[in-house]
Amino acid sequence: MVIITVNIINDSLQRIKITIDDKETIYALKQKIVATGFQSHRIRYHLDFAGEILSDENRLIDYEISDGDTLTLNILYNGGEVGSCAKGFTDPTKVGPIKYATTIDGPDYLIVNKGINFFGNCVNKKCIAYNKEVSSPFGFGTFDLMKDLNPDNEKCPKCPSCEIPLLNLETCGFMLCKYKYVGKKIENDKIVPVNYEKTISEPHHLDYFDAGKKGENKSLWIDLKISAYQIKK
Repeated sequence: MVIITVNIINDSLQRIKITIDDKETIYALKQKIVATGFQSHRIRYHLDFAGEILSDENRLIDYEISDGDTLTLNILYNGGEVGSCAKGFTDPTKVGPIKYATTIDGPDYLIVNKGINFFGNCVNKKCIAYNKEVSSPFGFGTFDLMKDLNPDNEKCPKCPSCEIPLLNLETCGFMLCKYKYVGKKIENDKIVPVNYEKTISEPHHLDYFDAGKKGENKSLWIDLKISAYQIKK
């Protein structure tokens, strides 16, 4: 038995701490949250950790939730709309860009292009890229993680092999562009601004931000805009 304390944050950025056995279920955690009065049992909601919705029947240890981690409480409004205040994505301040050489003979689900390229895992069991990292070229412009990552939005990155929405995006990479991250992340129970900017001018190379094992380089964001601009000659 391992007793841990987790942070719970809601849409209004209110917070509480819950102490619980890590072998308890997510449902048991929800009961503890309701018992504090932080959330009414009459309102439907789910818990989210590092961008993943947690299932009631699974245990905290199944999601590798450990002491000090932050979980997001997302209220389910009428019609099923999710009111989310934070999403998981790689943090450029945790890991510098790794330079990768591109190739012309790689699989079609890892094609990259100039500007922004998103990466995540394909969730379609019928796809040849199932459970593998796939790329989704976005190009130039600005991607808003909080607004554009939506299954009903055409801007949502999709697996080029099967066109299933990639709602579990991990990270991104950049080619031949000036790029930047601008946003606010949750760190040590505080809101921390991030403004990261760089230019990559080497042809056939990709600046890739590694999400790390088990998403160790990811952060919870309450605002994140990722932009890429063409390099002026």
